Amino acid sequence: MTLFKFKLYITNKSPKSLQAITEVKDLLKNISMNNKIKTELKIVDILKEEELNENWLVVTPMLIKTFPPPEKRVFGDFSNFEQTLILLGLGDLKLGE
Repeated sequence: MTLFKFKLYITNKSPKSLQAITEVKDLLKNISMNNKIKTELKIVDILKEEELNENWLVVTPMLIKTFPPPEKRVFGDFSNFEQTLILLGLGDLKLGE
């Protein structure tokens, strides 16, 4: 079974961040159920993350496919699952209804 890893960068618990969390979780559940893959999601709150420093420029919400390479990034609205997958380089994955 193929593993895909993702990071979702958010800003606190803003309405836009909460919407992004829901959309990304729904997307990953959908592609996991309709393809022979496993997904992992790490949610990073940029206001609480010690790894980030003042030199980082982070747009939120931002979803990054970290594995397998190459790394791909998508910003903003993730509600269009097909478009989000294409931007992540995963346009060949099947989506359910």
